[in-house]
Amino acid sequence: MNFKNFLPVENYTLTTKLSVEEVRNRIAGKIEPKKNFRFTLFSSSSSKPYEGYVTANRFKINRIISYKNSFLPMIDGQTYSVAGKTCIKIEMSILKWVLAFLLIMLGTFILGSMVFNGIFFFASKNSSLQSFMFHPLF
Repeated sequence: MNFKNFLPVENYTLTTKLSVEEVRNRIAGKIEPKKNFRFTLFSSSSSKPYEGYVTANRFKINRIISYKNSFLPMIDGQTYSVAGKTCIKIEMSILKWVLAFLLIMLGTFILGSMVFNGIFFFASKNSSLQSFMFHPLF
């Protein structure tokens, strides 16, 4: 069983006739340096749609939005040249701490359901606990 099919990850490879330098310059023209704190109420304080960084053949960016969205994907890319063309390999995934939080919440829900079903099953077998099961605080 391949668990990668269940993870929110997308992989793309784009091919273009542009040079690696031109692709890097176009990407760099659309991003600004990452800020630790970004808060706007009504208008965007940034002039570019993405934030992140570009190195020699890699880039890591995410979309700038005016609200908080932890599920916004992180875009990690790599550019390389093959047979006179430039390939851009892109991997989009959610942040690792968001994935960990989702797994903890899902595990807590499953464990809680199992405990509740176990208590309900045990109480249905024991007639003295049946009145306890329908107590409002329980």
